Amino acid sequence: MSKLWWRIIRGIARICVWAYYSAFRVEGAERIPKEDPVLFVVNHPNALVDAGAVLRAVPRPVSFAAKDTLFRLPVVGWMLRKLGAVPVYRPRDHDGGQRKNLGMFSAFTELFRRGGATAIFPEGHSHLDPELKEVKSGPARLALDAESEEGFTLGLKVVPIGLHYEPRQQFRGEVHVRIGEPFEVTDLEGTHRREAIRIVQARIADSLRPLVLHLENVELEPLVRGVAEVYDEHQRAHPDDLKPRPRAELVQIAGACLNHYLVADPEVIEIAERKYRRYERLARRTGVEEEALAGRARPVRAWLSFLKLLAGLVLGLPLYLFGVLTSYLPYRLTDRIARKRTEDEVDLPIRRIGAGAVCFGLFWGLLGLLVFLWSRSAGVTAAFMALVVVCAFVARFYAERAGTWKARLDGLVPLLRPGLDRVELARDDLLQFVNELVRRFEIEKGSTFLPPRKRKWMARVPWLGIGVTLLLAAIGWFALGLRDEGLKELPDTPSAWRSLTTARAAEQVEKDAKAVAAVFDTLERLEARMHVLMKEFRQGGRTLETPLDDKAVRQIFLTYLTCRDVLFRTVWYYRAPWREGEKDHGTRALYLSYVSALELVRRGMQLVDTFEDDARTVRKLNEGDETWSLPHGMFDRIRRNLANSDVYDELAKAAKYLEQGGSSKTPSGPVWDRLESVARHGPAVIAELAEKLWHYKWSHALARAERTLDEGRYEVASFFAGLISGVRLREGSRDDGFINDEQLAWLTADVLQPGDILLQRRNWALTNALLPGFWTHVALYLGTPETLRDLGVDDGSGIAHHLTELAEPDGRGHPRVIIEAMAPGVIFTSLEYSVGEADALCVLRPKLPRDEIVAALTRALRHHGKPYDFDYDFFSTDKLVCTELIHQAYQGPITIELDEIMGRKTLAAHSLLRKWHAERTLPDAELELACFLDVDEEAGIAEIGTEERLMATLGRPGLTLLQGGRVGSRWPRILLMVLAGLTVVTLL
Repeated sequence: MSKLWWRIIRGIARICVWAYYSAFRVEGAERIPKEDPVLFVVNHPNALVDAGAVLRAVPRPVSFAAKDTLFRLPVVGWMLRKLGAVPVYRPRDHDGGQRKNLGMFSAFTELFRRGGATAIFPEGHSHLDPELKEVKSGPARLALDAESEEGFTLGLKVVPIGLHYEPRQQFRGEVHVRIGEPFEVTDLEGTHRREAIRIVQARIADSLRPLVLHLENVELEPLVRGVAEVYDEHQRAHPDDLKPRPRAELVQIAGACLNHYLVADPEVIEIAERKYRRYERLARRTGVEEEALAGRARPVRAWLSFLKLLAGLVLGLPLYLFGVLTSYLPYRLTDRIARKRTEDEVDLPIRRIGAGAVCFGLFWGLLGLLVFLWSRSAGVTAAFMALVVVCAFVARFYAERAGTWKARLDGLVPLLRPGLDRVELARDDLLQFVNELVRRFEIEKGSTFLPPRKRKWMARVPWLGIGVTLLLAAIGWFALGLRDEGLKELPDTPSAWRSLTTARAAEQVEKDAKAVAAVFDTLERLEARMHVLMKEFRQGGRTLETPLDDKAVRQIFLTYLTCRDVLFRTVWYYRAPWREGEKDHGTRALYLSYVSALELVRRGMQLVDTFEDDARTVRKLNEGDETWSLPHGMFDRIRRNLANSDVYDELAKAAKYLEQGGSSKTPSGPVWDRLESVARHGPAVIAELAEKLWHYKWSHALARAERTLDEGRYEVASFFAGLISGVRLREGSRDDGFINDEQLAWLTADVLQPGDILLQRRNWALTNALLPGFWTHVALYLGTPETLRDLGVDDGSGIAHHLTELAEPDGRGHPRVIIEAMAPGVIFTSLEYSVGEADALCVLRPKLPRDEIVAALTRALRHHGKPYDFDYDFFSTDKLVCTELIHQAYQGPITIELDEIMGRKTLAAHSLLRKWHAERTLPDAELELACFLDVDEEAGIAEIGTEERLMATLGRPGLTLLQGGRVGSRWPRILLMVLAGLTVVTLL
């Protein structure tokens, strides 16, 4: 047997065992010799599945001895031959079977000489009885013959393997494999053959019994399993007190303990059985299930677990329904075929695995074929099949969990299930007796009967320590937000003030004093404008969603920031006021710097205190916009500067100096009197800053934390949105859309004009499931830079660099003539890329004068280069979605009402078509139809449609699968019919 075939067969066995059983545990794998010749002796409770379990548990090539009838089975026989298996002729199946087996012994002896390994089932046949059957002489003879032919120098290791399945024969049960201590037979050299065979048989039996479920009295099986079940539920309800052990291991432990007392103290068995029968009788009479008792000791944890279960049932319902639709029929068919064709219950699992491979393979293969014919995409088909497999297991798990919710609720609300307390007392009495029995057994045996179980890696992880560490790290990171940060507005480089001549210094101070006084006056007027604007916002006359209102806010804020820059420049310029030998100029410089800083603080506090509790305004003021040369996070920066203790210290120091007579030589005059009026508020402003300093620190730290978390959330959302943005569930007959090259040429020559709004539809795009309506994307037609200049778009309006980029062709050499917001951002694209990859197109033309079109195109061009807004939020304009670009360009000249979707103002693409539809018969309609190309998937083309067909698109579902008529093809309807049929059959 080659290692390649062993790996292939072992991989198949691993898949089969993984699919049928939910857990597979191997204990004692380190006892398996890696190189020596090995004879594995294995109990045989589960027919051919036992061979698969051995293949998965043993990490080296293994040959098998199997009954000769298995070699005649088509697939099984092929696998056995590839594994190098040797047929065994049982005397009960063949006359002269012992003579035919002579070849088996020589074949295995040769295998052992090469250092190989084989596995034999010494019981001779598979069975379900909870005991180890009589060990046959074949394995003993095989080991002795192999050693005797090599003069007892072969070094053959006999390794016992115990297999236990719990629950027996049940789908999605668990497998427990226990590897025993290896032993040799070289010590039997010189012993009479018959005696030696008997001794080896006894060794095999003695080594296997502790590894399997072996009951001296098989009538104890119900008691053993009942006790193990009660103990299992108890340990799962107390995970902090008990490390949960597998059910299969508990059954073996209970069997070994009761085996011992069956001989040592039979009365104990009677007491245990009496207590278990009492508990079982009370539970059956009252209807109390074990799950109802699980959380009685810890009601808070039980309620949390129950709420978690309900949340899982609600959230998992779609996956469960999908799993039932795609897996229930082959699941039931598999079980029916397996039970019908098997005469022995022990063959049920292998029959299920074989029937399941056929039924699920054919059924899922048919579904996969339908999806592939429908989608014409191998990637979509693979994703669908992966989802089918995952949901099949989810459905099984969901059904098991759903069956426990009523019992759990009974335990949480005792009045729902009378008799709960009596059942709990009976169970606790049984558990107490069993625990005492185990401790007594350990004392009598002188060993630990329940050794500490190795915990899984998740259980070994110090979650509490990690949680505390993360909490401390979060606190430390938050505390960093409380520290003082340098003022970025004040450069570290020295100003030219100290190097000026005396005459030039006097002139410069007077000049800057006039500039600062002018700034103070501007800020006073700005404050009045701000109060008027705020009043309009409060009365509902303005909102922050419209471009005009956004412009008004930004103009005021930009004016404030301009004044702020002048004041900061003044503070920086006169930061070191004293000039050598010139006290007068130094005093005036200090005074000028002081009143500038004072006004910065006063206006900053005024801004922060006014809007700090208005999250929407704060968000708008923090929003950066290259179009307005507004940096990002300006509101937070202003608040952060106010939270700087150094600012307070410097102001207080300057105020104290000036108050002590330092301002006695300050000149008089209108300008300095204006500055004096500001300086008079100095003590009050400084006192107010001292009072609010820590408030600003905490506010800044909280805002910093919220901003970081929001940025992380947005990055995750944009990552997943970017993954699905280009996914199409079904590839069309034209992978690049149904609008062909001739239609593109016609659109360019005869239809499109700068300023046209292009509504687009891409059938089977995954994003269609997330967007409302048939039309899901919109773009704006610009034309070439030459066309724009001829129209009147001015290069000098701040868009020259955008026009330069527009003039560059795309990667395929096509001219860029469209601006649109897509996952990469607001970009220029070609007609071939944007429209040519669409399946349907509607061109709406604004009915506006030429100068309004020019202004709209100019506004749109200024947004070029901005990122895409994966939050679909029209409130912010630092990032844009496709419809927001149209809104920013045309809102004002055209009335575009925003939609309320999930509590957020936004605009769906089909809303633009609704506007056209509502106004098309009115004389003052703002949009007119220029062209409509409708998709016809059955014909594989996009054809010119009428206004009636265009209006009908308003009623088409967003999901292409639900569309009919000339839009959809026959395959979606066939798939829907198949799913409907599956639903009906499943319900029946």
